[in-house]
Amino acid sequence: MLSDRLDKKNIPFVSLREPGDTKIAELIRSWLSQKSDIHPTTELFLLEAARSSLIQQKIIPALEADKFVILDRFIYSTLAYQGYARGIDKSFITEVNKFATLGLSPQKVFLMDLEPNKSIQRLLMKKKDRWESEDVLFHEKVRNGYLNLAQNDPDTWEIVDASLPVEQIHTRIWRYVESVI
Repeated sequence: MLSDRLDKKNIPFVSLREPGDTKIAELIRSWLSQKSDIHPTTELFLLEAARSSLIQQKIIPALEADKFVILDRFIYSTLAYQGYARGIDKSFITEVNKFATLGLSPQKVFLMDLEPNKSIQRLLMKKKDRWESEDVLFHEKVRNGYLNLAQNDPDTWEIVDASLPVEQIHTRIWRYVESVI
């Protein structure tokens, strides 16, 4: 929906997913999506490798071409999942994020907030990856991590109630996009 509106206004953009959208990042995504006993530190470094590839091959060229970049995840996901939920030192993750991203950070972050129990109910209808297969406690830690990050940087973050109808969520995000284009 957002991409349709940007297209109609002839706004150049690229919509990317993380990890993914480069050859190496897609391989890493495939490895990490499988259920395994991968160590949290290994998981962190693989995610950062995928991120670095995405930054170098897709995001920097898009920004240099004056395109909007829309990502479904980024540095904060690593802090929430590997830091808050898996217990890796968050200051270390922040430094590794800075290195992998060459210091790039988002202008705006929309947190689609949903209680873990409701989120898990939505996932019952699809095949789950490693992260989606985690228990409710893990997902509560992730959510609390995101909420903590959002509360510490309210100028960058906007918390959106993900239980609202999709059109209401879309309208809220579009209002922000329209204000910056």
